[in-house]
Amino acid sequence: MINLKTMLNKSPSHISEMLIQGSTMGIIDMTKKLKEYNNVKGYVLSIANELLTFERNSIEEYKNIFNRLFNSNIYLFNIVKELINY
Repeated sequence: MINLKTMLNKSPSHISEMLIQGSTMGIIDMTKKLKEYNNVKGYVLSIANELLTFERNSIEEYKNIFNRLFNSNIYLFNIVKELINY
């Protein structure tokens, strides 16, 4: 499925969006499992919490990348617009 989606749209913003969606699904799934198996303790709980932290941090990184790409595209758009109006 990922190959098909990236074949249709290879833009960095689309790839960032797919990564954010994947990490969000991971957070949701892990949260559900932790509630389903509420008696999990020790090492397993520690790994689950590490995964949740990793996914949350990843989403923030993906958002930062997306924002930088978006802002650079606006900057480039404004330069091109000024050149056209020149």
